[in-house]
Amino acid sequence: MGKTFEITLGGLGTVALPQSVLATWGVMIFLMALALFLRHCLKREGLEPLQNALELFMEQLCALIREIVHADPAPYVPFVGTLFVFVFTANLVGMIPGLSSPTADLSVTAGLATLVFVSVPFYGIRARGVGNYLRSYLKPNPFLLPFNLLGEVTRTLALAIRLFGNIMSGEFLFLVVVGVITTVLNGYATVFMPAGYILTLFLSILSLITAAIQAYIFTVLALVYVGSAVQSEQKRAEDAPAPPETAEGSPA
Repeated sequence: MGKTFEITLGGLGTVALPQSVLATWGVMIFLMALALFLRHCLKREGLEPLQNALELFMEQLCALIREIVHADPAPYVPFVGTLFVFVFTANLVGMIPGLSSPTADLSVTAGLATLVFVSVPFYGIRARGVGNYLRSYLKPNPFLLPFNLLGEVTRTLALAIRLFGNIMSGEFLFLVVVGVITTVLNGYATVFMPAGYILTLFLSILSLITAAIQAYIFTVLALVYVGSAVQSEQKRAEDAPAPPETAEGSPA
């Protein structure tokens, strides 16, 4: 759970909040302020590079949704885009000295996975209707209903644990390596300190890449789960690759 901070609410007493909760709210406030700032800036002239970067991000996001969900990306962009930006920003919080990423707390990643868990039936029912979506849990055999329901729960747990484990272990490794490098170099001579700064910079860049990769993987998995709920069995069969053919032209 990490550090806990006590906040006094006047006559209401004192409330103890984990650092992950405060960091999560900090990320949300930061992203809302950034969104309002960017909205204001895009109304001005001379900001073509910023607008081009945002348009490129939206184009790549829409292309990813089309590739996985095989549907118009418009209904999914708000949820998927917000999910990616939040996870990516939360992963970067650990690079700030003295702070830990909210996604290094299992309760936070479990909350994010729960959002994905709820979004799957939401988009599935929206695209296919209640009856068609619920009948998908009875395929290919009604006796598999408990296993299909269990699969929904286990993949949600896997989604939460995967993000938590990668971010937590990455932050721990970063702190250990930086601590060892600083101790060793300080023990010999200050002339080696520039090498320590270079290694720290390299690890920081590596942490940035890791944050982006983990956010991308989390988003892609969420899209895969949503896509499996949105597409009908017939549609998935049409999108499946054709079996290889033999020399005689018949399927292998």
